[in-house]
Amino acid sequence: MIDKHYEKNLIAVKIMRHFIQQKILNGDLSDVEHFIELYHLKIKELSMLITLKNGSDF
Repeated sequence: MIDKHYEKNLIAVKIMRHFIQQKILNGDLSDVEHFIELYHLKIKELSMLITLKNGSDF
């Protein structure tokens, strides 16, 4: 179960990073701050999943 959730989060993080990069490269800075906050939260979630996957405590 953790592995499946980990894979989905990893893909989501990659997509979000690419999306943010494209918005910045295109000069479309509207809502970039919001997307960066969401990206940060997704990274934190991914970090927790990695910790769980490795069997470590928070």
